[in-house]
Amino acid sequence: MYKYSQKIFSSIRNGLSIKRKRNTEDEPDEAQTEQRIASSSRKTLGPARKRSREGGNMTPKLVHPSPNEECDVLENCEPPKKQRCSDCNRTEQTQSPLFSSLPEDVLHHVLFFLTDSKERYSIQLTCRKFRKMSNNSEIMRILDLGGDPETGCGSILNNMETSEQAIEGLFEFARAGNVWALYMTGMIVTYCFGNKIGVSLLKYSATLGCLRSSYALGLILRDSSKADSDSYLNSAIDSGFLPACQEIFTSQQVKDRFGELDALTLKRYFDPLGLNRLLGRCYLQCRGVRRVQSSHCWNPLCGRWAFKATPSFPPNASLHQLGNKSLPPIAPHLEASLSSLLPQGKNFDAFSSTCTPASNDKGNLSKPFRVSRMKMCSSCRRAKYCSKLCQVYDWRSGRHKMECQYL
Repeated sequence: MYKYSQKIFSSIRNGLSIKRKRNTEDEPDEAQTEQRIASSSRKTLGPARKRSREGGNMTPKLVHPSPNEECDVLENCEPPKKQRCSDCNRTEQTQSPLFSSLPEDVLHHVLFFLTDSKERYSIQLTCRKFRKMSNNSEIMRILDLGGDPETGCGSILNNMETSEQAIEGLFEFARAGNVWALYMTGMIVTYCFGNKIGVSLLKYSATLGCLRSSYALGLILRDSSKADSDSYLNSAIDSGFLPACQEIFTSQQVKDRFGELDALTLKRYFDPLGLNRLLGRCYLQCRGVRRVQSSHCWNPLCGRWAFKATPSFPPNASLHQLGNKSLPPIAPHLEASLSSLLPQGKNFDAFSSTCTPASNDKGNLSKPFRVSRMKMCSSCRRAKYCSKLCQVYDWRSGRHKMECQYL
């Protein structure tokens, strides 16, 4: 055993001595390195010197650093060290002098001029201070959530949202008292779910001065409650709202009051493009609506639709039950959230012409409710429109006029 271990130690020593010899042989001497550099420089500079002598131009002599200088340069050029991210070395972000020089109420006043939802989104991406200011209820109350009427750019509603997602996105603005949010929420709940709370939201926004809500209530309640419909249309007429005047006045009276109306002028009174697209998607994607007789507005820029009133489905409770079964029910948490938007102490019932004090009378709850039916074109007897506005626009834009020529 002792001899065997002695052989192992001797073999290890022999291996270490061989490695040391190889390392010393591999390391070049300083003289050898200078000779190699000189020979390489001659080889590289030789042809160039010959060409320069032949052409008559002398090239400058290149000076190569010595190997010792190269080593010194490499030793001094240390690689940069990685900066470690620690809590103690982390520097705090410096605050802009704008916040210290201007009072906070002045900044709030400046943000009031940015009433577009797209501008508000850009403000929220700027800094935390602006984000906190833009979430103020006073600023959220005055924002224009409809966007561009031509392209829909800047609207809070996009083409990928469902009706429930749209309600959740509008809820914070509606809670702040934004009239646009209350109007769009009421329209979505009324058309996509057939719930009376949508009419209540429209009535609440009408009391806040929204002329679109008064006009929409005049169209929705046209079959369910004629007296309420006329009262809301008359309130919009008193404020000079053109679509409401078209529903009550004759064409000559409208012309005398507003002049000759072209398609571009009428187009400004349509609902936001995002809202119309959402209502149209609900009509196309809801399978239950297809089982019941329904009609969509003939105007391609409008998304409103309604159930038909035929002899087989009269406008009474039977059609109301069929309509409710065909539409998806609204989620309970959304219904509770929407009920909290209505002010306490007042009853915005779907069938009361004015907001009355809250009462425990449940007689109106059993009354049937549905969106009013479409009106038929007297020329072709095929096209149906939700309002006089859509009918006049579709005719004066030239689209339906060309269709009547081929029908």
